[in-house]
Amino acid sequence: MKATKQDKKVIVISMYAGLGVGFLAFLGIGLVPGLLYGGYIGLIMAGSMFGTPVEPTLFSRLLTGGGMGLGALMAMTFFLVVGSLAGTVAGLAIAAIQENRAKAAATLETVEVKQKIN
Repeated sequence: MKATKQDKKVIVISMYAGLGVGFLAFLGIGLVPGLLYGGYIGLIMAGSMFGTPVEPTLFSRLLTGGGMGLGALMAMTFFLVVGSLAGTVAGLAIAAIQENRAKAAATLETVEVKQKIN
């Protein structure tokens, strides 16, 4: 399949639509677990560095907060990549369907012209 400008435009638009859906899914599904598990990993790191129970010092709070930020960032990356990939696959499917319809219409037109000649 040779992609035309219109096909490329459909693929790019659907990729951005998938990106938007992925971001909304991240906000609805992935933000809280990303913060939760990232904070838990930060607490484990602080506990291994300073011993348990973790005292509420500045560095342990920074590790916990950094872990929360990193967890949210990783969850967001996952949702954005999967959303963009799903959008791109949908765009490729739409472009293939449009190409098949165009070929079918051209074939039908050719058959109609041949029938008129005979």
